[in-house]
Amino acid sequence: MREITDQKTYNQNLTQKLLVSPDLRQDKLGYNSDGLNMVMAMPDIPYAFWRGSGMHIVANEVARQTSFNVDFGYLPFPNVMADAEQNGLKTLYSHENIASADILGVSISNPSLIMGLFNLLELSGLSVNREERKKRNETQQRQPLVVAGHMGVLNPAPFENYVDAFVIGDGDEAMPRIAERYEAWQSVTNGKDRKTLLHLVADIPGVYVPEFTERKYNDAGELVDVIYNGNSQGFVEQQVIGNLPDFRRASLIMKKGKEAFAFIDYSCKYKCGFCQMANIRGKYRSNAKEQVMRYLQEFDDMGVEKVVLAGASSTNYDPADLKEILEWAKANLKTAKPVIRSVRIDDIDKIEEFLDQEYLHIAPETGSDFLRNKILLKTIKNAEMMPNIERVIAEKAFTEVRMYCIVGIPTETIADRMEYVDLIHRTAATLKQHKGRGEIRIDMYPLMPHPGTPFEEFGMIGPHKLSAIAAEFNAAVRAKLPREISFKLNSFDPTPHILEGVLNTGDTSAGDFVFDAYKRGGDLNAILLAAVRKRINVGDYISKGNWQAKPWDMIRLVNHASLPKIKRHLARNIKLR
Repeated sequence: MREITDQKTYNQNLTQKLLVSPDLRQDKLGYNSDGLNMVMAMPDIPYAFWRGSGMHIVANEVARQTSFNVDFGYLPFPNVMADAEQNGLKTLYSHENIASADILGVSISNPSLIMGLFNLLELSGLSVNREERKKRNETQQRQPLVVAGHMGVLNPAPFENYVDAFVIGDGDEAMPRIAERYEAWQSVTNGKDRKTLLHLVADIPGVYVPEFTERKYNDAGELVDVIYNGNSQGFVEQQVIGNLPDFRRASLIMKKGKEAFAFIDYSCKYKCGFCQMANIRGKYRSNAKEQVMRYLQEFDDMGVEKVVLAGASSTNYDPADLKEILEWAKANLKTAKPVIRSVRIDDIDKIEEFLDQEYLHIAPETGSDFLRNKILLKTIKNAEMMPNIERVIAEKAFTEVRMYCIVGIPTETIADRMEYVDLIHRTAATLKQHKGRGEIRIDMYPLMPHPGTPFEEFGMIGPHKLSAIAAEFNAAVRAKLPREISFKLNSFDPTPHILEGVLNTGDTSAGDFVFDAYKRGGDLNAILLAAVRKRINVGDYISKGNWQAKPWDMIRLVNHASLPKIKRHLARNIKLR
């Protein structure tokens, strides 16, 4: 079969493979040549796009509530890259230039997607730098308003020289308001006087406009103050979804043969210290079981085969209601099968009969009860995990176990890591006993300084330490592993971890040296060399940060009042060691 090398054919083939919910405003899908248009884009490959349920939902709210038409964009696969470079990046449905949109919304789920943002803007034929776009607008070279949102920009500082405005928190309400303000501004000024537009947008709850921010540094280069709108106490308040039933919480666009998502809850009951989502989304809430059933019925009518009941952990949801949903689906649906993917191992007995996975996926994070309970604030012990691991392996058809492992935890020792090795060996012995063979995979990553978590000022270990720990861990596991059990420590490239750590805690200079690294290839060496050229010590970002003020002090997260108390509790636990 001939390889597709042009965007139009690729996009046409992709749209033919997509299923679309009847809730999607298809009459507003694609460019309107006589009206206003918004492109919602993901700075990642198409695989990420069709899993971007939140972005699709926000786009639909814009189409539903405003006069805007909406279309989508993403980064192309290598086989169509030459076409994008030569002819500009095109939208999915209309095959129009992304650069011709009035508003370009970019979903940044992780700060390390900043290089994808640079690539997206360049391929679209737009100026990457915000000030350059501003100058081009002043000379009638029209550029869209670039708006970024999602979890990756809770510290917007590294992105500020490249993005016009940020939605802090959920965009379901903010993005339609941005579209309305844009339309009002366009009708009065005919697209002139960009600063007025920025003032209009900055007045929307949850919208941050970097044009109005000033950062002050002392002679040592330390950040000492962040001034927003002329006020050192000025801030933008993170937005969370208000009344869950008012908003769709399920996939609108999905690929045929792939799964859809029905989000059964919002936030998480457990509030583990390292989890940004659990910390910054406020109080746990759940969708009514009747609403979840309606989503399942809709997907069944569309011919969807699998529906992931998505959430931080499915067993946050009331177990009795969850069982009722699953039993109803089994009795009433023709094709759509609800799938549970995220369950705490200590809760697995609550829905064990409905668990449908090809492998057992668990998240001990660390092998040390002290580190897990007292530092990471995750309330589960080895004594609770192992009996469930052993029972599930014995009773289910699993021969593969996947586990998450966090390293670089404050007070962590070699002995703590060897406790995780022991956990792996015990799991391997169970696989050998009950299955005669098996595979264990570990995803290892460093503890991240995510804004809004108790660890936001702790920093993280560097690339050399990270690689050394991985080598030590790998050798210790293999030393006593039964030959019937294969082991894989998943591909260990420290680049995304280091990049994420720098961007989580950095100011505008962090984004600038990462842009320099992007222009030179974007690998770890390019990042480190770019920092040297800019006279920036990466260690300042990945150790603790060289700040008296935080670069994101102008952002007020939902947990701003409770976080200091959690930090004090964590500090007391650290002193116990």
